[in-house]
Amino acid sequence: MQAALAQARIAYEHHLELAPTTEIRQVQSAEDARQGVGKCSRREPSADYIRRYTSEILDRADLEPIMQAASTTSPLNAATSAP
Repeated sequence: MQAALAQARIAYEHHLELAPTTEIRQVQSAEDARQGVGKCSRREPSADYIRRYTSEILDRADLEPIMQAASTTSPLNAATSAP
């Protein structure tokens, strides 16, 4: 993913606090199984995944520092490697 983003001149930054929880990922896995699709062939996340990710992760995250950093750095210079 990082290589594809760099090619598109989009910076990648790893923010662990924005990662979905195991429970949220399991919601998506269950929906994938119900639809008979794999995560690599899924076209979009399920509505329940989006709802839970938004309410449990995004709504609680302090996005201001990320937004400030994004507005002051160039796209490729901001790219960082993640484990």
